[in-house]
Amino acid sequence: MRVGHKFLLLQPALVLGLCHVSHSAQFDFNYAFPVTGVPGGVIASGTLTTTAFDPVAMDYTIIGVTGSRTVGGVTDVIASLLPPASFGGNDNLLLPASPYLTANGYSFTLATGGGDDGSGDVNVFFSPGVGAYSEDSSMVGFGSFTVTPVSSVPEPMPPTAAVLAIAAFVGATRRRFHRSI
Repeated sequence: MRVGHKFLLLQPALVLGLCHVSHSAQFDFNYAFPVTGVPGGVIASGTLTTTAFDPVAMDYTIIGVTGSRTVGGVTDVIASLLPPASFGGNDNLLLPASPYLTANGYSFTLATGGGDDGSGDVNVFFSPGVGAYSEDSSMVGFGSFTVTPVSSVPEPMPPTAAVLAIAAFVGATRRRFHRSI
């Protein structure tokens, strides 16, 4: 197979590769809530990884979480984000401004299973009626939750005109190549 023919086979992959778009953002989070009968309450901190901002829905979707959670001086590692609607009605949405979380919040699982219900699962949410944040547990009170943007890393996508020009070039090159055979 000649080099020119190999290039023709790669051209569709190059065009498709240029059309790929992947955006993500990261936010550091911190929260502190009182817990009935537990000195120091519950505190947690870490990083939320999200999709790019959705200008239609006006939110980010949380796709990952790392960090730790401490209750009464005992720290546990946040193992993974739970899928939407899997615990506490979570929707895993992050809003661009206060209140930052919806009433459904986001849910994660802990490495050693010390969650609010004993399963290792934790749901963090905003209560519009109270105007504060909490975890999905009758023992946990309402407190503060903050997020700070860390990064936004979009992969560039060429403008539509550029994609069409590349596709036209590929088509013309193929026609020329096949006529010369």
